[in-house]
Amino acid sequence: MHKQSETEFIQPVYYSFSDFSLTLVTRSNDCHAMMRRLTHFRPTDHPSEQNITICFQEKANLDVFFAPMPSSVKLLYEIKPDRAGDRGIQVYQQDVQVRWIRFPGFGGIAVNYVSRTIASSFVSEVRPDDLVPFIFFIIQPLTRMVSCFAYHFLHAATLSVCGHGILITGLSGRGKSTATMALVDGGHVALTDEYTFIKKEKDEFFAYSMMDWIKISPVAQNRFFRHRQSRGLFCDADHVYRLSQINPHPIKQPVKISHLFILSQSGQHDTRIQSAVSLDVIPELLPVSISIFDQVQQKGQFELFTDFLNTVRCYRVSFGTDMDRFVSAVEQTVQKEDNKI
Repeated sequence: MHKQSETEFIQPVYYSFSDFSLTLVTRSNDCHAMMRRLTHFRPTDHPSEQNITICFQEKANLDVFFAPMPSSVKLLYEIKPDRAGDRGIQVYQQDVQVRWIRFPGFGGIAVNYVSRTIASSFVSEVRPDDLVPFIFFIIQPLTRMVSCFAYHFLHAATLSVCGHGILITGLSGRGKSTATMALVDGGHVALTDEYTFIKKEKDEFFAYSMMDWIKISPVAQNRFFRHRQSRGLFCDADHVYRLSQINPHPIKQPVKISHLFILSQSGQHDTRIQSAVSLDVIPELLPVSISIFDQVQQKGQFELFTDFLNTVRCYRVSFGTDMDRFVSAVEQTVQKEDNKI
């Protein structure tokens, strides 16, 4: 592994995405490598007027990191670990625009919506084969901050199927990544695996992707996708692939969204898809996407999603174990709607 000097990357490195920029300040070469390799942010010479700054420190002392926390900051929310190995969380708030998040023994994050800055601290060293600190301390707080520019995070996969933009969502563990990979194997194109950002433009809703990866569980990998053991693989241990390498052809973003599929696992061979009304979708869609302790992000997300659900066709999917039949069922559903027009 490349040994980092004490002076590397103390100067900001600028990245661009659509209509805003990201300034990343860190000594971690691996964080910059992941930013270039696994996201759609591209290096640029200068930040734009709409800019987010992230300062990331590894091998950090949490007591030092939290020492500047103002005395006016109050403990807003706390979850204690239920068992050994779990991470607890403590959320401190100065006001709705400034908050500190502490993960005891793991790291901390300070978010300031006024200055559009994020400070992140990780107690260990980032390794080139470990996405966890990169996701936890750079990507996750970024999903909150981009709401300043009207990009709202949705825990869903986005694909183009038969010319239609579709979202696939559901509670964690329902098989979103498995369904996404199956559709890619079926010749369709994935924009993103689980980090979808919805933006309203005029009266239409578009999905953007900032991340270029898909993570498949070892069980799904061995059961359904053994043919992909090496092609496009980024990290052997986690079965992480770059979507840009495994897609059958390139996809241009943004993608206009017309269909929303809510997954549940049936345990059966076949897949069944039924129409659903937006009110049925809300209990499963919003809890996995909206932060319960971030009022700035929460307000914009709720307003946008309730409007969004009135414009898309919603379906419940009993996700079967035959991937070919699942792909066929999704194709028939979106094409059936074409025939009604």
